[in-house]
Amino acid sequence: MNEWLQNIGLFSTVLVLLYTIKKGIDHYDLKGIGDYEDIEITRQAEEVVQSLHSRKS
Repeated sequence: MNEWLQNIGLFSTVLVLLYTIKKGIDHYDLKGIGDYEDIEITRQAEEVVQSLHSRKS
């Protein structure tokens, strides 16, 4: 029983590690091609928020 629980813990740890590595690689790849955060979209969104804020005032 102890070995069984130890194997489940090891398997879970490996899965979490692989998932973390995959997310890091995805983040790096998307950031490298510019799809992770598009600066132009961010700028336009900030302009919309500012224009909505100025209309309320």
